[in-house]
Amino acid sequence: MDEDGGTWSIANGGAHPDDLPNGIDDAMDIDLAAIMDIVEDLNPAAASSSSSMKKSGKENEKGSPSSMDEDEDLEDLGFSEEYLTKFCKDVSVSFFNQYGLISHQINSFNDFVNCGLQRLFDSVGEISVEPGYDPSKKGDGEWKYATISFGAVSMERPAMWLGGKPQTDGKKEEHLHFLPKHARLQNMTYAARMKVEMKVQVYTQQLVTSDKFKTGVEQYLHKEIISEETKPVLIGKIPVMVKSNLCWMEEAEKRDCDFDHGGYFVIKGTEKVFIAQEQICLKRLWIAERPCWTIAYRSELRRRRLYVKIEAPASEKKCPQIKKVINVHFLSCHIPLWILMFALGMSSDKEIVETIDVDMGNNSFVNLLLSTIYEADELCDGFRKDGKALKYIEEEIKSLKFPPEESISECLEKYLLPFLGT
Repeated sequence: MDEDGGTWSIANGGAHPDDLPNGIDDAMDIDLAAIMDIVEDLNPAAASSSSSMKKSGKENEKGSPSSMDEDEDLEDLGFSEEYLTKFCKDVSVSFFNQYGLISHQINSFNDFVNCGLQRLFDSVGEISVEPGYDPSKKGDGEWKYATISFGAVSMERPAMWLGGKPQTDGKKEEHLHFLPKHARLQNMTYAARMKVEMKVQVYTQQLVTSDKFKTGVEQYLHKEIISEETKPVLIGKIPVMVKSNLCWMEEAEKRDCDFDHGGYFVIKGTEKVFIAQEQICLKRLWIAERPCWTIAYRSELRRRRLYVKIEAPASEKKCPQIKKVINVHFLSCHIPLWILMFALGMSSDKEIVETIDVDMGNNSFVNLLLSTIYEADELCDGFRKDGKALKYIEEEIKSLKFPPEESISECLEKYLLPFLGT
């Protein structure tokens, strides 16, 4: 230790930094002066021994190294077995007094309310509403269509409606703070109202003839907006976890019980808790043999799920010799593996085979790949040409009932194995 109270690494037997060879980094820096001060604060009886250690430390800089072992060092510092036991107990009690045993439950619920709900509604996308095409209900004009999209999600704190009953002070208060004890006594659910900003657009559409020389098409679908409205709509109620950020008890001065740390729900007057259960890792590929050979990437969101299956061909012109092909199920579309690989930038069949790293000496594997190539040729003739495979996937995705808003390139980047290996 330096005379001015500096620090250095003790990884090399307490050698001074100037004495260390070049290229050796410090493994651990310890401020001995700060440790001595802490020991004096925690155990005044060890102050004298601490000062003696400081003196011996200065002598060791000039003379031979100390011959005391670790046990003697701890005793000189005042770190006896009883003292260390008491110290560890105090640290544990202090930690649990601040964080508790169920803080992870409350933090998880707060994250779901603050971020998870918004992500859930954002993943729904735009909802299209089509007419029933009942001639008796058409009325005048064209058929009306509508689209519904969701915006910001807001949560209210638990409240009890009083029905406008006058209070003792003569004022009217429609709502009262709804506490967990009220839910227990009245067999109610401790819940909060959830509102979502909804945008509703009503329109009509009809085919309009256009100048093909200017627009490139003879007819196009003209969309005429009739009305458009955006307003917050009450979706429903969500149970509130006791002692979470939405709960009134989180900031209450007087708690119902000193031993109540929260982390549970009150459902119809009964306390309910979440029991942790084991769940498969969603950032790995899972292989299954039944009902067919499947490689699955199971994401929380349905659009991010991906399955690679060895199954029967889906083309109309089936060859008797083809029994199994490799298909990729992506965004609810069945895409032959070869078309997807060319859409991702592969330039030749040889490059795909080398990427898959298949054993070409195994006839069953070779026949499976040949069947997949034949299936791809049947579904998309000339898919090896630039951009044709990507265009085929784009047409398949757009033909879905609820296609994503993103382009095909954005879909592949956003939904095709987004978090694998992270």
